[in-house]
Amino acid sequence: MVRKADHIFAYTPTGARKAISWGAHPHDVTTVMNSVDTTALRRDLRAVRSAVDLDKTKIATFASLGGLDSSKRLGFLAEVLQILADRDVPVRILVGGEGEDRHLLDSAAGRGQVRILGYVGGHDKANLLAQSIAILSPGRIGLLAVDALAAGIPIITTTWPYHAPEAEYLAEGVSVFTSQDTPLAYADLVERIANRSGFGPADWDYPTLEQMVQNYHQGVLKLLA
Repeated sequence: MVRKADHIFAYTPTGARKAISWGAHPHDVTTVMNSVDTTALRRDLRAVRSAVDLDKTKIATFASLGGLDSSKRLGFLAEVLQILADRDVPVRILVGGEGEDRHLLDSAAGRGQVRILGYVGGHDKANLLAQSIAILSPGRIGLLAVDALAAGIPIITTTWPYHAPEAEYLAEGVSVFTSQDTPLAYADLVERIANRSGFGPADWDYPTLEQMVQNYHQGVLKLLA
């Protein structure tokens, strides 16, 4: 399919390199840099952070965002939270999302580690992110990477092999921290992050929706030419 196509649109540079390795001519490949509109999120974050003196020193607070389904690996996260509870490591997880696997966090919620907020958007999403030192995502990272970069807080993840292309926007040790794909290793990493001081919010570059549209526009012009 790649070799027969007049033009290839790749989400990220890795996808572009893969298309070229399969026989596409470099001129016929456009890297779109898939993104979402973060204008409202950045505006709401500025408003929240300027209006409230958020104290992150009492207990390490993390965010979890997205549909509460199998791709988020909530069973894995529940095991991690049990390990942290057994170690008496105080953490708080603010969970923004709905889904069929929500019940997997019931025990952690009963212990006071988790607060499930349901679907969050707009100001509520900004408030959740502003209170958090990092985002917990042992499962799939996709466009969540853009939200994390826009908010200036890192993602804590694992070597699980099914992340989406946008995960490559993140820089290891800066905007993402990765453990081996076991509950024990992830719990160790979360505990280290919980005890770490000096997190942002950072000011990171990330692909914007405007840049994505411009890239796609240029690719269409090449295709039509």
